[in-house]
Amino acid sequence: MNQILDKAMEKVKTFFSGVVSSEEIEALKQWVKLAETPTATNDPKGIEGEAKPEDKKEEVKMADVKTKDGKTLSIEGDLVVGSTIKEATPDGLIDLADGDYILVDDAGKELSISVMGGLIAEIATPEEEAKDETEVPAEMKKMETQMSEQKAVFEKELNDTKIELNELKKQVVLLSNHLTKILETPVNTVEDVKVDVSKMSALEYRQYLRSLDNN
Repeated sequence: MNQILDKAMEKVKTFFSGVVSSEEIEALKQWVKLAETPTATNDPKGIEGEAKPEDKKEEVKMADVKTKDGKTLSIEGDLVVGSTIKEATPDGLIDLADGDYILVDDAGKELSISVMGGLIAEIATPEEEAKDETEVPAEMKKMETQMSEQKAVFEKELNDTKIELNELKKQVVLLSNHLTKILETPVNTVEDVKVDVSKMSALEYRQYLRSLDNN
């Protein structure tokens, strides 16, 4: 192709030797060569030979990890909270069910993740989970101790109240018995005493009459 162009340009140069200067013919020759190169404006990649922005495809980074039970999971991007995660099967990628999964690397190190809606919702090491599990019983034990102490105080107060009620009941019984005895005791009445005046002396009789007047 270049040889044909060279011969054509030689003929043009000879034909226009009296009209067009050699510099102009050389420039024309360079322009024709430029038109045939991939850097021409008719190249879909543009003048600079670079792909147009709409032709570029962003490469998605995928990382495969293994679970403790043998599953293969594929993570889009880095292993961080919020990354998309799917299950890799022989038929391709499928949605991963929500739940907790334990990942195992080549060194045998374990990492626990929680998946929700196809995204990594939480990441924790087994040591952190074990720490959380030990903290919960400690809090429960503290609450049980407090409740036990409060129960002991309540039972003591209840026992003291029962003792006071029993003492009060005894006093009520004693008072009731005392009142019953008082009510059952007959009232002494003054009975009329018959006096035989016939056996009185004159002095005794006068004293008797005087006592009647005083009453």
